[in-house]
Amino acid sequence: MLRPKKLQDLMGQLESRGVECAMLLTWDGSLLASSTSLVPTASSRVKVIAAVASNAMRSLSLSTDPGPREEPGMIFLECEGAWIGIHSVSDIMILCVVTDSLTSPGMLSLKLRSTVAYLHREIQRIT
Repeated sequence: MLRPKKLQDLMGQLESRGVECAMLLTWDGSLLASSTSLVPTASSRVKVIAAVASNAMRSLSLSTDPGPREEPGMIFLECEGAWIGIHSVSDIMILCVVTDSLTSPGMLSLKLRSTVAYLHREIQRIT
């Protein structure tokens, strides 16, 4: 089961060399869990960026364009000397990870994919 303490621990485990913070958010930007070292002012900025990016992801997935389209799973943004990776977890959650500029987008992508895979397994167990 996805307990708040377990989610908090998972976000903390994402913090490693180069990872500044990790957050699990709803699509509207409400915080579900975050890593512990997050500064409140940084948190609000990242939540706004994540909410805007997730709304862009959602509007892309709801596009009425008749051509072929893929589900936009990840967005990477370079912002103020940091990388922000946003990944859709479910129809109600997104994962946001912020790394320093030295961390490659490939490593950020790997962290996002592995964490989302874990969250999907946990969600499947409780549904």
